[in-house]
Amino acid sequence: MALRLDAEGVALPQALRRRPRVVAWADVEAVVSWRVRGGSHWVGVVATPEYRRRTGLDTRRGGRWMDDAIGLPIAWTTTTWDGPPHELKAMIAALWRIAPETPWIDAAHHNPTPPR
Repeated sequence: MALRLDAEGVALPQALRRRPRVVAWADVEAVVSWRVRGGSHWVGVVATPEYRRRTGLDTRRGGRWMDDAIGLPIAWTTTTWDGPPHELKAMIAALWRIAPETPWIDAAHHNPTPPR
């Protein structure tokens, strides 16, 4: 699976030979997935603003365009994933079992504009 979900939080794979980035449940606002048109799936987390500030993710170069394109603060806390559909269903089931209060968002259908 692309994400490891356990009692500690969500572990996201990093570049080769680096340890996964672990985001504790207290710092996770939602778990997200979406499919790029004609391409890969992406999976990851929407981290709290405090986590993004504390870890410097808000200031990392190149992330804002992704946040703006999706409408959620997901840059640097997501990864590509090209597994079979049953793995995505297994990730969702694990989330609901481990952290039932944490939502799963299909970011492709997320409306970044708040309702009026």
